[in-house]
Amino acid sequence: MRCALPVLAVLLLAGCGGDQTDPGGGPDLRAAYVADATKVCQAAKTESDGLMTPTTAEGFPPFVERSVALVTGAQRELSALTPPPADAEQLRSKVLDPFAALADRATAYGAQVKAAGTDQATLLPLLTQAPTAEGIDLAYLREYGLGVCADVLGSRN
Repeated sequence: MRCALPVLAVLLLAGCGGDQTDPGGGPDLRAAYVADATKVCQAAKTESDGLMTPTTAEGFPPFVERSVALVTGAQRELSALTPPPADAEQLRSKVLDPFAALADRATAYGAQVKAAGTDQATLLPLLTQAPTAEGIDLAYLREYGLGVCADVLGSRN
């Protein structure tokens, strides 16, 4: 029994744009944002890598519950970061909004799985209905410097 729930949909916050260096010689806002988002993505990847794919109906609900917690937790952490102003609109449309939608779909999916319990007849169809990172611009993530996020999400679609 394999679940394609994109545990690391979470790994999606990145912006887009050119040099974000402050004219007064301040920090590169894009580099700082990428560094912060990468930390969130890497932590979520590490935790996700530790999840064991369930082999029984009894193991599936706790697996999905933990996966949903990873998605929603990463989404909260990443949405709390302040993107570079020049990148904010593209970030919102290409990553943040689709990621928030994924977190909502994952939460609803988790509720369905929880309601199914260990009933294999109910769980079986749910295996093919796990939410994916569809709608999140993975190429944009790679271009922005968050390839680890894009790679993890791309492998879960």
